[in-house]
Amino acid sequence: MELDLNATIDGAPTPERAKGLRRWFARSGRGGIWFVAPAILVLLLVVTYPILYQAYLSLFRSAFFVDHLEFVGLRNYVDTFSNPQFWHAMWRMTIWTAACVSLQFVLGFAAAIVFNERFFGRGLLRALLLVPWIVPVVVAASTWRWMYHPDFGVINALMRQLGLIEQNVNWLGNPDLALWSVVVVNVWKMFPFVMLMLLAGLQAIPRQLYEAAWVDGANILHTFRFVTLPAMRAVSVVTLLLLIIWTLNSFTIIFVMTEGGPLRSTEVMSLYIYRLAFRNFQFEEAAAVAMILFFVMLVFSVFYIRRLYVKEQD
Repeated sequence: MELDLNATIDGAPTPERAKGLRRWFARSGRGGIWFVAPAILVLLLVVTYPILYQAYLSLFRSAFFVDHLEFVGLRNYVDTFSNPQFWHAMWRMTIWTAACVSLQFVLGFAAAIVFNERFFGRGLLRALLLVPWIVPVVVAASTWRWMYHPDFGVINALMRQLGLIEQNVNWLGNPDLALWSVVVVNVWKMFPFVMLMLLAGLQAIPRQLYEAAWVDGANILHTFRFVTLPAMRAVSVVTLLLLIIWTLNSFTIIFVMTEGGPLRSTEVMSLYIYRLAFRNFQFEEAAAVAMILFFVMLVFSVFYIRRLYVKEQD
């Protein structure tokens, strides 16, 4: 009996049919869908569903430990906007974001300019400067909390030896100093990332632009203003938007160091949401505040994505 090589076994496609399917996927451009489908499914389950459920929950209200939810529409949002604690957290978040992002960008830009020059030990110093960014957030925050300790902290001891203070300062216990003390830690933690991003942009600037400026008689300030800054505009905008999104979403570093205290002086929006949900058990109100923060971050995320698209087109 002659064996039919084109026959199918248990419904399996023949080699010719399999080749036809591969050609159809290649021509239609739909083959990549099957490769990204698992990632899309994970995003739908892990990201999209919680956001949709949070939006749904923000439209309802229930009594404590009662399963029945009463539809209240936008009442949670109205109560949120009329709550002074919400605006206090919003103002703290604004100060926190503006201070952290501006200081991180300035220090990162300065460090990138320094390390863009050639000097002995540049590679080692650059690697050491990246250590704060590599250290886990909880470890860094816990270490700095001990360093800020009013009685045993190394910061007070060092400042007393330098004659900057006469008595110990309670850095994290003073409402006027707590937020700025945490800002210092966050800037120390994140500015190496800014340095890395901007250093890549500086190294991509053609050397011929600087040589042409020097031939025309430009000094250091002129080359920085008319060559460096215009060439760094795209990467600077992307870096700033990314920093704003991350800083708005900050939670761990503040929670570990102060838990929002003292007297809520470090209670930014993320900690305000945490207090509403997991300490006051006001889950619906917390969902409304979280949706407000989500839309604030969404605005910056849209600008970030648009900036990336424009950069790819360039």
